Amino acid sequence: MTLLTGQDGHWVLLDPDDNVIAVSNRNVPLGDNENIPREIIRPLE
Repeated sequence: MTLLTGQDGHWVLLDPDDNVIAVSNRNVPLGDNENIPREIIRPLE
């Protein structure tokens, strides 16, 4: 599940048990390739 967080639209990715497993990188624009959720998920920052 992807949960939008706040007005800027950045996201956190949750596993089925509602644990956060990834977050978007607020240091780059939301539309940047790094912020596209995909199979390879970087760890929490």
